[in-house]
Amino acid sequence: VFVTHSADEALVLGDRILVLSSRPGRIEARMAPPFPAPRWQADPRDQPAYPELRRHLWQHLKDAVLNNPDSDFHVARSERETGSGM
Repeated sequence: VFVTHSADEALVLGDRILVLSSRPGRIEARMAPPFPAPRWQADPRDQPAYPELRRHLWQHLKDAVLNNPDSDFHVARSERETGSGM
């Protein structure tokens, strides 16, 4: 088990990625990066799938933070939809 807040670390080092919610910690998303191991032989960041997987992972993290009322970055749904909260 390796815990990180870095999308890049998760994609480069992880065989399986779980995105957890804030309290109570529940699994919000699961990913299995398609990059072959050992990853030091071929850098996953050079793979065509890497940018899209990174965007997908960041979107899950961004949604979790913006939707959490306890977050300093929480934006009410109506503000997100109109763009007035950012």
